[in-house]
Amino acid sequence: MTIKVESSFEWTKIPEGYDKKYFVNVIAKTPSITDHRNDPTIPPEDRVRRIYSEDELHEAARSLSLRPINFSHNQYRQIKDAVVYRAMWHEDKVEAQLYIPYDDILEKLKNKVITHVSVESLFDEVKVDDETIEVKNLVFTGLALVEPGFNPGDMEAKIQPLNETSGFQVLYEISGVELAPEDSQVESVKETETPEQKRIKELETAVTKLQESVKTTEASINNAKAEAYAEGKKEVIDKVKEAIPNNLISNKWNANAIRLKQDINKKLLECV
Repeated sequence: MTIKVESSFEWTKIPEGYDKKYFVNVIAKTPSITDHRNDPTIPPEDRVRRIYSEDELHEAARSLSLRPINFSHNQYRQIKDAVVYRAMWHEDKVEAQLYIPYDDILEKLKNKVITHVSVESLFDEVKVDDETIEVKNLVFTGLALVEPGFNPGDMEAKIQPLNETSGFQVLYEISGVELAPEDSQVESVKETETPEQKRIKELETAVTKLQESVKTTEASINNAKAEAYAEGKKEVIDKVKEAIPNNLISNKWNANAIRLKQDINKKLLECV
């Protein structure tokens, strides 16, 4: 049977100064019974069925925060600087936000080479029968990325599929290990903009437009001043020419008048 799981991860946050592409949302543990009875990858003494009650998972969920991450429960393969950033009980399961600052590992998650996770924990055992124990006093101590060849105890403990534009899709179906078709109706987790941030952007845009307008206006004023100044000087030159009688200039014997006109024209032209 296919179980449809919706998970909004609405409680997650990206800390300031960190790139959001390195944060991965996962369903870390559900109340499903983990069954390792036929798992050859673990020691014989651990090949049992484990029952996790909702109450135990709810109480222990936050203890998964700030825990280390490794590959396939191998303590010698801890992922340096990777950590379970936050974890909590949400929508009837333990959800976790992982910080994995490695592009090559994220590529494996994106390409579904690694699709499951598995919690590590300390707990007390209450025997139910020869093959089954009930988990009590649960405390999480770490998380493993389950590689191919290893069997996750909780088939519903899965990594959210990465969206092509970074971030994660928030709806998928669980049916064995197959994800829902890519064209299924899903919504992406989107960063929300606060009213204050929106207002700041609007003010920044308004200031930029005002600055551009001031520059344009100043340039227009300067051009107008230059044109008016040139036009004013031309008018002065014309008026001076009109003020000197032509009959004086035309009289070749009136050398003083001719020299006066030349001097005036020279000075006026120097000002243009």
